[in-house]
Amino acid sequence: MKRLILITLVAISAVAAMEYNGEAFYDYYQYREDRAEKISEDTEILEDNYESEKPKYDLKEAPQLFEKFVKDYNKAYKDENDRNRHFENFRTNLRDIIQTNAESKGFVSDINMFTDLDKKEMESFYGGSEGGN
Repeated sequence: MKRLILITLVAISAVAAMEYNGEAFYDYYQYREDRAEKISEDTEILEDNYESEKPKYDLKEAPQLFEKFVKDYNKAYKDENDRNRHFENFRTNLRDIIQTNAESKGFVSDINMFTDLDKKEMESFYGGSEGGN
């Protein structure tokens, strides 16, 4: 008889625990579902902000952008030929920036202090060829 009572109590405890855990289990997954929905909404907002924060340049504005670049980064060139060469590098790199930002979903490119350098100058600045070799 004691054995039957003990088994009954264990069974009742197990059922009660399962009901409690079932409710907790449901709450946990409901929480995860709600959280996933919130994360999804936040991600959409971030993607919208990301797209709106990409710099938008027009290649026709290259001369004005170059003048601003020279002023912002205190650039000084040896002579007019050197300045023209760096302007052409700037223009080429600006074209790449515009193209990268138009095509890319996970990367933003912008004008920086190296935008007037050609590929060879960049490689010598970083101490090697492209890819770190």
